[in-house]
This record gives sequence, structure tokens and C-alpha cells, in this order.
Amino acid sequence: MLNTLLIVFISLIILQVIIYFSIRYFHLLSWKIVGEKHKLIEYIITTSQVPEDWLKKYRVRTKRIVEEKVDKKNMGILSGEAFVEYLHRLDQLINYIKTTSIVESEEVRKIVLIRLKEVRKEWVKRKDILDYNV
Repeated sequence: MLNTLLIVFISLIILQVIIYFSIRYFHLLSWKIVGEKHKLIEYIITTSQVPEDWLKKYRVRTKRIVEEKVDKKNMGILSGEAFVEYLHRLDQLINYIKTTSIVESEEVRKIVLIRLKEVRKEWVKRKDILDYNV
């Protein structure tokens, strides 16, 4: 009887420890994700440039096209794909700012949204955002 109670007690303690660390892990993970979004937004707002992480994928593919001396038409297709993806990612950040509760105030939300939309218009107007330094 005493052994059974001891096993149940120890099991409950282990379960509480597992739950505690699971909650902590997911809390840290969610802050990391949110933090990354906010860093991207800040970078885009201050520089009006495509974030480096977004450029990596297409720089690798562009380098491969240049090295293999593939038809230049492929470069145009790749450039179009990249442009669409960058705008899509920017739109996702705009939607995130519209819906998130993690903003200082509604005034800040409004300012950030205005600036992100201005950057989007800039990107659409000048399609040279595809800075491929290969």
C-alpha cells in the first residue's frame, strides 16, 4: 500500500515537471517566432529592402543558373517567382500586424501598417528588389 502511494506520488511529481517544462518550451518557442516577425518588420520598415533570409534561396538558385549557363529565360522566371514570394511574405507580415495583440498601441499599429504598405508599393513600382549578388 505504501509502495503504491509512493509510486503515485512520484509519478505526479514527474508529470508536473514535464508539464512545467513543456509550457516553458512552448512559451519560449512562441516568443522566438514572434520576435523573428518583429525583427523582419523592423528591418523592412527601416531599410525598405528584402530581408537577407528571404534572398538566400533565390541567390543559390541564381548562382546555379549562372554557373550552368542556362537559358536567360530561366533567370526571368526565377526573378518573377522571387518577386511574388517576397510580396506574399510582406503581405503575411502586414496581415500579422493587423491582427496581433502584441503592439504597443493602436497608433503604433497604424504607423507600422502605413509604412509596410508604402514599402510594398515601392517594391511593386521598382522590381529591382531582387538583388542577386552571386
